[in-house]
Amino acid sequence: MKKSYEIFCVVERGIAVICMVAILVIVFVAAILRTMDRPLNWAMDMSLFLAAWAILLGADVAYRSDRLVCVDILTNHLPEKARDVLRLVMEVIVLIFLLAM
Repeated sequence: MKKSYEIFCVVERGIAVICMVAILVIVFVAAILRTMDRPLNWAMDMSLFLAAWAILLGADVAYRSDRLVCVDILTNHLPEKARDVLRLVMEVIVLIFLLAM
């Protein structure tokens, strides 16, 4: 089970990277073609679609590796047990939010 989870994490990160590279290529090609009076009408829509997926997948990767940006001034002054309880409460809030979506 752990091996399949690791494979899933690598695939998820790879898809996020592919989305970002595709955005770069699409926007670059669209800019070049626009200067030649051959605009790609779908380039902006596709880049926004890919950006949404890259952000979603990238946020999940960052969350799992505990690398999300956070303000921890208050939590650093709490005792270890209170920090653990607060983290559990925050994860329950995130879970409720995701289930509501």
